[in-house]
Amino acid sequence: QGNMAWRQSGGGGRGKASASEETTQEILPASLQRMRELADSLKASMPQEDGLEDRGTTSPGKFKNRKSQKDTKSKRRAGADSDPLAHLASMDIADVQMVVGQMSDKYQGMCEDHDRMIQQGKKEQQDFIRREVQYKSQISRMKELLDKAVLSRGGGE
Repeated sequence: QGNMAWRQSGGGGRGKASASEETTQEILPASLQRMRELADSLKASMPQEDGLEDRGTTSPGKFKNRKSQKDTKSKRRAGADSDPLAHLASMDIADVQMVVGQMSDKYQGMCEDHDRMIQQGKKEQQDFIRREVQYKSQISRMKELLDKAVLSRGGGE
């Protein structure tokens, strides 16, 4: 269904996209797009090394054009840079435990922030519902008063 919507809008209303449009526009299922967004946000939150900044910045439309460049770059880097956690294997056990503890603390803090955001969202939703009910009540009372005023002024006109 998502492909049809794109083809109808991207194909000039004829229902089909030209071959050149299909090669420059990458169509992704929602779940794959969400996974890519999560991966990009994870990459953005991690400290990056020199030469890796441009990896997460390619747009989906440019992905096919840059694939060969990425393959060459990854062959040049060969192994050590490919896994961001590879350096942990050479660390002392106590240091790894410390890193794991720090990451756990960061994760716990993030979970607490998320819970606070959820609670704040619920509170804001309740406030909104309360205001909505008040406005509806005021509107209905004003309509009643307006109807009474119309009836008392002219009544039979």
